[in-house]
Amino acid sequence: MVIQQDLEVAEAAVVEAEDELTRAERHYAVVRSEQAGALLYFAKHRADAARDTARGLRARWEAEAAAREARTAAEEAYRPKAKAAVANLSSARDTAAQAVTEAQAAVARLLGAVAVYDAAVRGAAGELLAAGLTAAGGEELGGTTAGYAQVGGERWCPASGPDLLAAVMQAAVTEFEPRHPLARLRVSGSLVASAGRDQLLKAAVR
Repeated sequence: MVIQQDLEVAEAAVVEAEDELTRAERHYAVVRSEQAGALLYFAKHRADAARDTARGLRARWEAEAAAREARTAAEEAYRPKAKAAVANLSSARDTAAQAVTEAQAAVARLLGAVAVYDAAVRGAAGELLAAGLTAAGGEELGGTTAGYAQVGGERWCPASGPDLLAAVMQAAVTEFEPRHPLARLRVSGSLVASAGRDQLLKAAVR
């Protein structure tokens, strides 16, 4: 930013350079020597450079002053709208914050419910195994050491809450903003957890 002092220094430098040029011109007019000519040459260049510097600073100072005036005018023009803008922003922020709070609560419920489901499936598989009923060979009734429970004509798969949450989040982000990195999130997990995740997602669709 150019300040008034910068202009004063530059303009003083112009006066000094022009005075030096005047003295060099007078000296050359009297002496007409090669040395006097060289002094005159350099004096002209210094004076031109000083003028260019002063003009550049003056132009910048004027442009910055105009920009400040324009901003002041824009602020004054916008001021009547500021109250409505703040109200709109506050309302939008409150809505978003409420949604975040609800999402956090929903995530906690999801993780808790899936943990209960996972424990129930593994518990059922354990009971079946304890009763001597295994489903390792495709039996219609039995459990497996991996935590699966085959009962009631259906295979129940243990599930991981975090894996399921990641899958739900990825699907939501993909629909909302397909190019977001989260939309390309690779949901990891064991085969057992993946099967349980897919089973619960299908049940949720129903």
